[in-house]
Amino acid sequence: MLNARGRRQSVQVRVLVNAAGASLNDTAARLGVKPPFAIRLVKESYIVAKRVFDHDGGYLLPDRLHRRYVLALPFAEESMLLGPAEHDAAGDTSAPTPAAADIASLCALANHYFRRAIELDHVTPFARIRAIPATGCRFAPPAPHRLLHLDKPRGLAPLLTVCDGPALLARGLAQAALEKIARFFAGAPSWTASTALAGGDVAPEGLDGLAMEAERRWPFLSPSQARRLASSYGSRLTQILRGATQAGDLGERFGADLTAAEIRYLMREEWAETVDDVLWRRSVLGTSFSPSERDALAQFMAAESAVSERRRPDGRGADG
Repeated sequence: MLNARGRRQSVQVRVLVNAAGASLNDTAARLGVKPPFAIRLVKESYIVAKRVFDHDGGYLLPDRLHRRYVLALPFAEESMLLGPAEHDAAGDTSAPTPAAADIASLCALANHYFRRAIELDHVTPFARIRAIPATGCRFAPPAPHRLLHLDKPRGLAPLLTVCDGPALLARGLAQAALEKIARFFAGAPSWTASTALAGGDVAPEGLDGLAMEAERRWPFLSPSQARRLASSYGSRLTQILRGATQAGDLGERFGADLTAAEIRYLMREEWAETVDDVLWRRSVLGTSFSPSERDALAQFMAAESAVSERRRPDGRGADG
């Protein structure tokens, strides 16, 4: 197999899971397996804009013109996420971009419901492709077991195929997936339903206390930085700040309050490999970064990846 850097690796596994999203059927074909699901590729468009409400709750906005519901959710400290605008995907799905009409309609919907207006020129749009079951009711989420298929090709490891489902089903889908493959792992207990996500062993109302404790232990943190770290990483913020006695111990600052220590944590513990992984999928600081800051971050991550490859414990280098 080829890893994310295009280098060949050989691995042995007890079970293989195909959760490739929009590439689900392509991945199945590469594995020599007939795709078990009839899927529909859907493009979902979103915008990130300055937050127009003063709390940490969210809204479900009816869009009667397009017969849909749109979410308005907090995103980073002063921003909100609005979407999705959904259409069947067409053409090249490897780098989806939102249509201008979808961006405008999301802005118009927000301005219909909120007193504070957002401006079309001051939003950051993005899109993603999802592979969802081609059959079933559009508004009724399918049961998790209907999104899973397990087979065992002769002479090969079992293959579990996972189709996309609504985000609200993610935890239940993960539990159902583990139950499907548990018999291939002797003595593996069922644990996800009652276990907090990594760093999530903090009650929502306890985040303010966690942020204040971080300010007390690391007084060089600003209140906003302490709150962001507490909100993003929960109790795991200690893994980023451990051993630091002054701001300089966290290393270079790349933009906003993102430091080298946080980036290293994300690459080591949360599998961040690209700039977008760090800025949009982990720290959600993407709207705060300039092009030059993104370039500096990319160079730092490339250097860190090279160091990590040289430190591989098997000593075989990247091509082993």
